[in-house]
Amino acid sequence: MENVEKPKMNEILLATQIAEVCHAANIVLQINTDDVVSDPWNELPPELQQSTINGVLMLFENPSTSPECLHENWKKDKEAAGYVYGKTKDDDKKTHPCLVPYGDLPKSQRDKDLLFKTICMAYIGIYAPEKLTHSGEYEDDVEYCDDENVDTECICCGEILDVHSLDIVLNDEGEECVRCPQCDSIVEIP
Repeated sequence: MENVEKPKMNEILLATQIAEVCHAANIVLQINTDDVVSDPWNELPPELQQSTINGVLMLFENPSTSPECLHENWKKDKEAAGYVYGKTKDDDKKTHPCLVPYGDLPKSQRDKDLLFKTICMAYIGIYAPEKLTHSGEYEDDVEYCDDENVDTECICCGEILDVHSLDIVLNDEGEECVRCPQCDSIVEIP
């Protein structure tokens, strides 16, 4: 198993603060879309707070993580905590209507993932500018090559993808990507 460096305490504290801001913004979206409104941050059980913090830490590690991948990781956290798909969100029964592939989410739910990433990126730009390139774009950890056999790694599940053997799809920004057959995430083409 790869030796993964644990985040430093100040990163965890910053990630917790960012997660709380993201949660507050999510509540505003829930109110404006007549969605079930989440409890305030300080009333959430620790495992629900940790799920949001994990998303922030994922973006600290790899700012090019897509909203699709963030959703898939959130989904894995929920399922690991015993949640299952249900037509209504109910933390007592551990059901959630968003436990579906990203592409099956309604636009309002995909917008929440995009807002989450946008808020995190604003904080990363302020507090961790070394994660950004000189042009202001986010660093991309994908290696580029002119080789005919272009492989890339899915940042959600680690699957090595042969770009030329998969169908091309467009992401929300209209860029060409491939869909990971292992976890169904959208992966940018190097």
